[in-house]
Amino acid sequence: MEENEKRLKRIRQGFDLRAEGFDPLIKKLAPQYRVMLEALCLSLPFSEERAIKVVDLGCGTGTVAALLKKRYPDSEIICVDFSSRMISAAKKKLAGEKGISFKLCNVCDFIFQGPFDAVVSSLCLHHLYPGSVKEEFFEKVYKSLSEQGVFYIFDVVKGTSGYLQGLYQERWREFLNRSFSAEEVDRTFKKAEAEDRPFTLIQELEWLKEAGFSNLEVICKSYSGAVYGGQKITA
Repeated sequence: MEENEKRLKRIRQGFDLRAEGFDPLIKKLAPQYRVMLEALCLSLPFSEERAIKVVDLGCGTGTVAALLKKRYPDSEIICVDFSSRMISAAKKKLAGEKGISFKLCNVCDFIFQGPFDAVVSSLCLHHLYPGSVKEEFFEKVYKSLSEQGVFYIFDVVKGTSGYLQGLYQERWREFLNRSFSAEEVDRTFKKAEAEDRPFTLIQELEWLKEAGFSNLEVICKSYSGAVYGGQKITA
């Protein structure tokens, strides 16, 4: 666990350093970024007039919260991130919006004081490690949701075979080559190898099912990027 704490510290420091220029950077790093975010936000099955309560895990600069506020003007959103500079950037982007609050902490340490109508996360949970932590975390999210509440994730996933994982990496490298030098691309791959802990989409869905989620769905997928999740239905 000490090694994992060091890894998370490096990740947090990296986000702190990149916070100011993160918005243009992430579009160059994540294929289909806007498409995936749109799929994530459109997945919430509520009337746009409803004052839903949402938790945005790994809020970054507040992009997802801003999109949700546009769709659900009366929503209450808690933005959670472990980077103080990302939180500062999110506060700047969301300035003037009502019903927004911020929590500076690791998402694993966030205390869910629900019930919430929705929990969402964008490019954050692949940093959790090991798998047992993610299993327990999914259970905690499930318990925090109201009846009919949803949990949707946009994240990085692994291929189910060596061939597919190689294909995912090849396609990502092709995408990065459009914006970065070969040296910069190599550094990006080394950074991802050292910091990221993705699992297969099949495994993610299985953990969601074991946590109690119903109506599991993959809303959007492009190689290693996917939007997926489920709903809490107990009645």
